[in-house]
Amino acid sequence: MSKENVEVFFKSLKKESGAELFNNPVPSEIIKYAKERGFEFSEGELRSVMKELIFTAQSLPDNWGWDLARTLDLVRKT
Repeated sequence: MSKENVEVFFKSLKKESGAELFNNPVPSEIIKYAKERGFEFSEGELRSVMKELIFTAQSLPDNWGWDLARTLDLVRKT
């Protein structure tokens, strides 16, 4: 498991419509979906990558990235 797997998983979602799968993203569901696609990582690694993306002002996964950031308590819930 590694943070690199999270990053590659996010990049793979940009190439297809899979980004729309998570209407209300739950970390365990994302991890399960990623594992089915061959990407293995922990919730801590997912959280770490999301935190780094926010800190460095990079794009989050389309349609559900900010919701995931709120779920992980990385940003304020509105």
